[in-house]
Amino acid sequence: MSDQDILYAEITLLGSVINFPECYMQVMEEGITEASFSDPRHLLIWRLITERVMSNRDFDSVSISMDVIGNYPNFKSSYVGEIASTIETGSSCIEAARCIVSHRNRSSVIHLSSMLCHELRDGNITADEFLFKIEAMIVSQQKLASDDSVTEVVRDLLTKKEDSVIFKSGIATLDDRFVVAAGDFTCIAARSSMGKSSLYLSYCDTAIRADHGVCIISLEMSRSDVMRRWAAMRAGIDIKRINDGIASASDISALKKDIYQIEKSGGSIFVRSKSINISELRVYVKGIKLKNPKLGILVVDYIQLMTETTGSGNRESKVAEMSRGLKGIAMDFGITVIGLSQLNDNNLQENPFPTQSNMRESKAIYQDSDNVLFLVPTNKGEDGNYKAGGKMWFSISKQREGDAGFLVPTNFRKQCTRFEPYEEGDEDLYSGPISMWQSAKKWQIPRNNIVDISADESLF
Repeated sequence: MSDQDILYAEITLLGSVINFPECYMQVMEEGITEASFSDPRHLLIWRLITERVMSNRDFDSVSISMDVIGNYPNFKSSYVGEIASTIETGSSCIEAARCIVSHRNRSSVIHLSSMLCHELRDGNITADEFLFKIEAMIVSQQKLASDDSVTEVVRDLLTKKEDSVIFKSGIATLDDRFVVAAGDFTCIAARSSMGKSSLYLSYCDTAIRADHGVCIISLEMSRSDVMRRWAAMRAGIDIKRINDGIASASDISALKKDIYQIEKSGGSIFVRSKSINISELRVYVKGIKLKNPKLGILVVDYIQLMTETTGSGNRESKVAEMSRGLKGIAMDFGITVIGLSQLNDNNLQENPFPTQSNMRESKAIYQDSDNVLFLVPTNKGEDGNYKAGGKMWFSISKQREGDAGFLVPTNFRKQCTRFEPYEEGDEDLYSGPISMWQSAKKWQIPRNNIVDISADESLF
């Protein structure tokens, strides 16, 4: 069943319920819930209908339209009337509900199958355990027991690795070591003002040049700030001079030109700066994916700023729910999800290399991520704090498609918010396994003084 068929089924169901309120209980008995709707407009209409049912108030297309105007002023209220006018009888509401529920169940099986595929690739379960769990899932969904397409999807997921779309940062030394693939949840973590936003913009820039769509959930910057920083990175312009209003005419001209080129590039760009929870994000991404099937990257800046879905539970469990949701979105929609995370400063002044224990508010972000990249500064200010800029390290702490535990040197031009490949100069910056660096028990040392690397030169 195509996405268009599901949308038509949702319209049929809502139209039937609006015109014939008795249909509400019938579709509820078929298992219709808020999670059943893929179109955000349909979800809002269903919520308003449910509110009226729960408060024992009558409803029709006019009253629902008035509720829309009162609760969602930016929503096209006439859409309710358009839905209602397409349905003349309520006879098709049960069939529409069953189609929607069947589609949701099938999507659930595919999602769980995808998770099991990742577990199999990681070596956490054996092939026999994988097959047993897949069979148990399909049998438990009686409506899907004869659906061969589920088996085909599972087979595709097992062979997906070689066909995955790979996204690059444009920083050659990092791309050689760190693989960011479609379907993966990648976490970029660092303390404040260490260049996290600059790095995700590097990935977005290469994605749109390759005609992929990009969606940025920026909870720290507005759309104009994001685009201005993106253009400054492209043009190599000092962003501080622009923000302070002292940029030259040539800089402003170059900035405008790059903003235009970004917005007119092959890939579509969606930037949202309003608060959002994980459930709303899933609906939002679904809508974008329908408009732009070539959506390739979703960025969340940053995870801990997302709105909590429920009021119960401690903060750690809520952040864990967010990270699990982001991983689910990556797998279900076949896109790369890049989640930015803040770090706690515990012990980072003595040893600047973060670990899983430094993840702010929840270690689950590290566990749920397919890839984890830490940004590590090397410049220590007069106040004793490490600062971004100049020589830095990409610390590859976790990676699904490659080796983890490596340091990749880089130059961070903080003025224009751009990372560049590290070039050997007067001071050599170590590149190689973190374990070898730690064995030196010192901070900055030329790599040849750390260990004898002649045994495995390919590591550097």
